[in-house]
Amino acid sequence: MRDAETDVDKAVSSVKSALKKSQLPVPDTCNLWKRDEDNNIKVAFTLMPMCSSNPTTGALEDLCWNILANDPRYEMRSDVTSFVSRMKEKYHRISAHEHKSKLHAFFSVNENLISLKIGEASRAGAFDWNSNYLQPLKDIIEQGFV
Repeated sequence: MRDAETDVDKAVSSVKSALKKSQLPVPDTCNLWKRDEDNNIKVAFTLMPMCSSNPTTGALEDLCWNILANDPRYEMRSDVTSFVSRMKEKYHRISAHEHKSKLHAFFSVNENLISLKIGEASRAGAFDWNSNYLQPLKDIIEQGFV
C-alpha cells in the first residue's frame, strides 16, 4: 500500500518494479492478488487514496479528508478548505502538500485532535471506520484470506 501522489502510472510502475526486484509475484494491477504456487506466496497492492482497482492521484491524507466529508460532526470542513486556499493564494504559505495542510488545519481546530498525527487522530475517534471510502481497502484485505 502506498500513496498514488501525483502520478498513478508512476506509482503502479514503482510498486511493480519493487516487487519484481524482490522476486515476489507481480499483480497486473491494483487490488488484484497474484499467487506464486511454488512458494505459496500471495501478493496484492493498492494505492491511496481510493484503494480501488481504479486508482486516482492523492494520498492517505486525501482518504482521511474524504472520510471526514461524510461526518456531520465536521461541517467546518469547507471553512478549512477556504482557509487553506486563502493562505496559499494570498501568502504563499501552503506547500505542494496541500492535502496535508488541510487535514492538519482541520485537526488544529478540533479540541480533541490538536497536534495529533493521523494514527493518533484515528485512535481519538476522528474517522468513521465504517465509511464507504474504506470499503475497497477492506475488500482487498479480505480477499487475501480466501
